[in-house]
Amino acid sequence: PDAQVHGAADGREALEQAGALGQIDVLVTDVVMKGVDGFSLNETLRKRFPKMRTIFVTGYDLVEYADRIGSNPVLQKPVDWDELAAAIRLEPQPAPAVKPAPVAVSKATPPAAEKPKPAPAASPTSDNLKGCTLGGYQIGRLLGAGRRGPVYEGTQMAMNRPVAIKVLTPELQHDAEAKLQFMNDATAKATVRHPGILGVYEAGEFDGWCFYSREYVDGENLAEMTATGTQLDELMTVRVISGVARAMSSFHLHQIPHGRINPRRIYIGSDKRARLANIATATDPEPPNAQREILTLSTVMTEVLPPNAELSPELQKMLARMRVQDSTGFQSWGALLQEIRTIEPKVLAKTFKPDEKIEAEIRAFESKHRKRQLKAVAKIGGAIAGGVALIAAVLWFILAHR
Repeated sequence: PDAQVHGAADGREALEQAGALGQIDVLVTDVVMKGVDGFSLNETLRKRFPKMRTIFVTGYDLVEYADRIGSNPVLQKPVDWDELAAAIRLEPQPAPAVKPAPVAVSKATPPAAEKPKPAPAASPTSDNLKGCTLGGYQIGRLLGAGRRGPVYEGTQMAMNRPVAIKVLTPELQHDAEAKLQFMNDATAKATVRHPGILGVYEAGEFDGWCFYSREYVDGENLAEMTATGTQLDELMTVRVISGVARAMSSFHLHQIPHGRINPRRIYIGSDKRARLANIATATDPEPPNAQREILTLSTVMTEVLPPNAELSPELQKMLARMRVQDSTGFQSWGALLQEIRTIEPKVLAKTFKPDEKIEAEIRAFESKHRKRQLKAVAKIGGAIAGGVALIAAVLWFILAHR
């Protein structure tokens, strides 16, 4: 009989499509997906279609998920299409190979037929991956370290593009649940598109290391600036608050689960643009509260402003209102954006300093242009006077010969 194939972009869409189907014979699903993962999708659909067979597709080590895999075949990425077709037709095939659990690279023994690759040390706090390659990325210097692992400067070799690379800490590379959460969060970040939020390019696993690459900022974050004693002027303060407010407003508008604001997540590039790190997550760590987030931003800004900064009254009033946690404070990021739009032009006008060289060139041009205008007026005046004299002569000739 003819087969019908239905595709879905993720687990939630698959569940929606399944609601309109009377029967599902074979489910082919990825395991790591945003929202509804492959295991949950299989378990939910099997309640409605008990005779359904499932084929899991993955690039991860699923050893610790044997109870959720059951007797279902597991195909490793990249998928061999002949192998997939055989699994769908239930043809006899060798047991699917499951990747061994990742171990610290320093203890790994490469196969005899392979040339050993440079083994980075296991410590997540030292510059242990510098000079190594993860997939299509060349790892550079260590930029910093977070709760889940270090962040490196790197280069996407195929495009010669600078990137930042977040690597899951080696201690968590053994934890299948932590790896799944790491990749789910990376997927959530990759769906965010906003000029004020750092974009995520790609996520993957290479030689047992889970990582994702993101947009690189040639600049510093506010935590680094505070550590070096760098302080913001009034104009940059307005730009930072405006940039963060726009980014956070987008998170709230599109109801995207996200983490908290902190100084390490606010960047100022060499182009003087303020950017927010991609704090999107796969699940809500806590209910969003715009007023509390705005209070956090005001605290962050206080740390990078000079103690006796001469701020405009409007900006001082706005910063004070950002700290208010009642009905007189800012109830949403949109309200803060409206306020800062009225302040921004005034601060720009206050801080604008004309370039003396350019001003001199403008004055010289105006003077030269004025002389040309005077000459042109004189020529026109002479022409008009000549025309009047000619007309007078003609009239005199006519009258004299009547």
